[in-house]
Amino acid sequence: MKLNVYKNYYFKDSEVELMSGIQLPKGADGIVRNKVFVGCTFHYNCMNVQFEDCEFEDCDRPWLD
Repeated sequence: MKLNVYKNYYFKDSEVELMSGIQLPKGADGIVRNKVFVGCTFHYNCMNVQFEDCEFEDCDRPWLD
């Protein structure tokens, strides 16, 4: 399976339009699958999102620190 690669993005999780950041690439069920994130930053509101078969390289996920 080919993975989608996202480089140097700032992600948020929100149901409304965002002033900064982009929406996470979630499936219809709300799960992010088969993605590679390189040098990305994730807002705290992404902490409850489920990630399956994803890779994180040099990313900032502050809830893991």
